[in-house]
Amino acid sequence: MALSIKPIGNYWLALLPVSCMIVFVFILPQFFISYLNHPHKIEDCTENFKLGLENISHEFLCALTSKGDLSFTVALITNHTGHDQIGNRNVDLLLQKGLHIKKIFVPIHGLNDEGRMSGNQKSLDPVTRIPIMNLQGKQLKQEDLKGIDVIFFDMQDVGIRYCSSLGTLMNIMEVAGRLNKTVVVLDRPNLLGDVIEGAFGATDLQQSLLSISVPIRYGMTIGELAQYCNKYLLKKSANLYVVPMDHYNRHLYPYKVSVGKLSPNINSLESCHGYSFLGLLGEVSPFDIGIGTDKAFQCILLPQHIAFSKKQWFRLREQLKDLGIDSSCYRYYSHRKKEFCSGLRVCIRDISNFSLLKALVGTLEFFQKEGLALKFSNQFCTIPGMTKIKELVQGTLKREDFQAELKYELEHFFVMASSSFIYKPYPKVVMG
Repeated sequence: MALSIKPIGNYWLALLPVSCMIVFVFILPQFFISYLNHPHKIEDCTENFKLGLENISHEFLCALTSKGDLSFTVALITNHTGHDQIGNRNVDLLLQKGLHIKKIFVPIHGLNDEGRMSGNQKSLDPVTRIPIMNLQGKQLKQEDLKGIDVIFFDMQDVGIRYCSSLGTLMNIMEVAGRLNKTVVVLDRPNLLGDVIEGAFGATDLQQSLLSISVPIRYGMTIGELAQYCNKYLLKKSANLYVVPMDHYNRHLYPYKVSVGKLSPNINSLESCHGYSFLGLLGEVSPFDIGIGTDKAFQCILLPQHIAFSKKQWFRLREQLKDLGIDSSCYRYYSHRKKEFCSGLRVCIRDISNFSLLKALVGTLEFFQKEGLALKFSNQFCTIPGMTKIKELVQGTLKREDFQAELKYELEHFFVMASSSFIYKPYPKVVMG
């Protein structure tokens, strides 16, 4: 007796919609919930982060000159911040790679001792016996690079225009351009995050190293800034190479980078952030910002002889809170002023969501409305763009005129600078 086999195709087709509904309604939601509740390891790109110093290849070094080897001579521009993430000095690491370093130029704050510069113009590195040239208060000259083929620049930049590293870099590239020397910038993070903001100044390298046509806060790394200056601001471009960082995302901040002491008064990341606007506020009398103490650039204080009530300080605290600044009451004895200073200790909550221009102008306007007589120092007015800030606070410059000009300058800068950006996402423009 033969078996009869019935076709089952139509049967399964009839069950398919029901099966799909069961999967979507009952099974997938449970799987999704289980997935969300189950702990997953999220890859932290900072674990793979490398400074430019740590990202140099042998092939790159050999390609720096037409000889195709490491026989070229090197001058290193650096200071005590020139270390890798575990504290090895850049000069030692570059020597280990086979480079012939003939001179070390130190623009500011010393090579080995944090915040301390030798008074001698020339000295020897105690470890390598390489000659050290003190550039503090000086500019690099053509004769300083005699017998040098390639210049390496590796210093931790703060991210603010009136800091010395930008002027030093411009000076080096300007001299290198005239001599047809190669400049290599080893890139480092911008410690003030990803924001572009603030007023501009005139472009005249010979007039002042501070007179550079970039905003007060440029939101770019020193390598990106070097490319911008080399392309747009120098009369003769240098032969420039930038060794980029690896796994750098300017929005994922801060990185696990050993910052250490950037200067005698910038002794922490908090003071570095505070320096962005308190460095300017400190140029206005009668404010005290804790210079000479371990709270430098972390305070807004007034000498005790100036009557300023707790209610007034409380109103300032509320205003600063709206600007992204946390604060608490603080008082210390100033040996420089020979009296107590009282006010607030401040901390910027998130540097990438903070406007130094709003904080500076807002603070100055607050104290002026409270009846405090403000006196702007000559140094304040020599910083490009600060004369306009002074006029804005004093009411001689209309805010709408200031903002219209600022908007044009910042947008124009961003368009030009975008060709020099190395990392994504790009920095963001804040009008202030």
